[in-house]
Amino acid sequence: MERIDIVVAGNTRIISPAGESWNSGFDGESVSRALSG
Repeated sequence: MERIDIVVAGNTRIISPAGESWNSGFDGESVSRALSG
């Protein structure tokens, strides 16, 4: 099993491969807004 990162944004859990965290340029609030549309 590969390593993964789990990002928590509100009630949403985002799972991404470790070291490839696409949200590194966002904080939790920005991610929440992006997911909410």
